[in-house]
Amino acid sequence: MRLELKTGRALLVALCAALACAGPPARAQAAGREPRARKVGEYVNQFTTCNAGAYLDHFAIELQNDPDASGHVVIYGPGGPDGRFAQRAIDATKGYLVSTRGVEESRVAALYGGPFKSMQEVSTELWLVPRGAEPPPRSKYRPDTKVEGKYAEFESWDGVGVGEFEGWANSTEVAVVGLSDLMRRREKSLAYVVAYHGAESAPGAWRRLAEREAGLLRENGVAAGRVKVLFGGYAEEAKVGLWILPPDAPPPVKERRERRPERSVQVASLGNYQLKYADGERWAFKGLADVLKADGQLTGCLVIRLAPAEVEDADPEAPADPGEPPDLVQLPEKWKAELKKNGVGEHRLIVMVVPPRAGQWGGEIETWVVPPGAPLPDPPAVDEAGGEEEENPKEF
Repeated sequence: MRLELKTGRALLVALCAALACAGPPARAQAAGREPRARKVGEYVNQFTTCNAGAYLDHFAIELQNDPDASGHVVIYGPGGPDGRFAQRAIDATKGYLVSTRGVEESRVAALYGGPFKSMQEVSTELWLVPRGAEPPPRSKYRPDTKVEGKYAEFESWDGVGVGEFEGWANSTEVAVVGLSDLMRRREKSLAYVVAYHGAESAPGAWRRLAEREAGLLRENGVAAGRVKVLFGGYAEEAKVGLWILPPDAPPPVKERRERRPERSVQVASLGNYQLKYADGERWAFKGLADVLKADGQLTGCLVIRLAPAEVEDADPEAPADPGEPPDLVQLPEKWKAELKKNGVGEHRLIVMVVPPRAGQWGGEIETWVVPPGAPLPDPPAVDEAGGEEEENPKEF
């Protein structure tokens, strides 16, 4: 009898030990604790290294800490025609992880998840997927595709610059691409781009602002005949409104006329860096030509500051710079010929060559418009005024 009890106890102890060894995995499986994808980051409308880069840097660290896991990037937002815009966002995000953060390309899967809850936003989800886990679930957002009337309005800036990342976007472009997606869904609607002249805007700024957004709509597949541009008038800050309306609806605002300036006004001022890398010369020409075509009573003035001789002759053995600024000596004849092609007589462009500024290290140009009877600009006097140029809001 005692032998049977001892034997039974021994079997019970052995069984308990076996259950103890097998217990945690069994309990974990019963509780559904198998490996699962984990969201480690999510951001909306972040497009620079200061914000999107911070999320992606953290994501890269998570992948480094778990070498068996893979990273999944899911992007929601406007797709653009044929998904081009979504693919651009995917390529830029994955490219940052691979090229900048050094994550192996085979460890990163990036895909487009469809529209976000707002047609004006892009959301990026970052998921860590352990080995053996299922891919992350897709969210199903239902954006308002029946919006009618004002779609978006934002302050705008009439200037030229160099993008921080090729392929990345900004919130304004996202809104415009979202509008193009809506226009494809509603084939008879019209898009209105209403631009407002700011209190400190240069002449013709509203047209340049409007054409930039209208051109982006056309680039994203909206037929030119379905995009209408209007001047909304004057506001404290330059801004652009986007509208979507049925074809039989009246325009959203009554179109205004831009006032002619009463004195010589600067349209743009570009230094060597913008002339060299940002295609600023073409931007400056188009802006001036646009103003002269719109008002036949205005005269254009091109002010050229050649690079100081000591800068031009510095370090002749230095390797050639891949970016070359335009030849400012030949620029006036080039502009006059192109103005003639645009229906503007070359007699309407006055050229002034003035001394370099103190501390100037490269060539610079300024464009001005001069109303009838007004004196020509006096750039050297402006330069000597001390601080006035920094406060001039019409310099870009």
